[in-house]
Amino acid sequence: MKDLIISSVIIVFSLLLLSFDSIEPVIIKNEIKVEIPEKEYMLFKPLVEQFEVLKYYITALVFLLVADFVTGTRKAKSLKLPITSTGFRRSISKFIEYSIAIISSHVFTWLFKLDITLSYYVAIYICGTELYSIWENVSQTTGTNIKDYILGFFPSIKDFMKKKKPAEDSTGDDSETDQK
Repeated sequence: MKDLIISSVIIVFSLLLLSFDSIEPVIIKNEIKVEIPEKEYMLFKPLVEQFEVLKYYITALVFLLVADFVTGTRKAKSLKLPITSTGFRRSISKFIEYSIAIISSHVFTWLFKLDITLSYYVAIYICGTELYSIWENVSQTTGTNIKDYILGFFPSIKDFMKKKKPAEDSTGDDSETDQK
């Protein structure tokens, strides 16, 4: 199913590129740039603007996936597990699946003109999942409970309450001051 989706996306983008008659690559200082004429660009400008926000979501996703990959390989090394190509493949497939989920949710929101930005919530959920995976990898690599480690820097509610004990009521007995 994944391969079918990926193939169809590639075919659609290929057909879009072939539909431009006047696209010619331009070579400037050893860089090949493709210039799209203004007429053709104006056809797709609303579509391009719709997906502009997704670059931030996918950039955050790439950052977290790289961090998850690094912490996962460090965990495998510390636990003396073999590092195989399936782990690398899983990272690539996660990126593709997560990107498709974010883009699909954005298309769904756009097509049905929903009042909420569904892609934002999908991206938050996916990034939260990756943060939790990083959390687990670091916890297993270092052997420490990160939650307890971080909370150790902050006083607990019990400690806070002990420090804020109310002053004891005075009975008017100033025996200490009278003795002097």
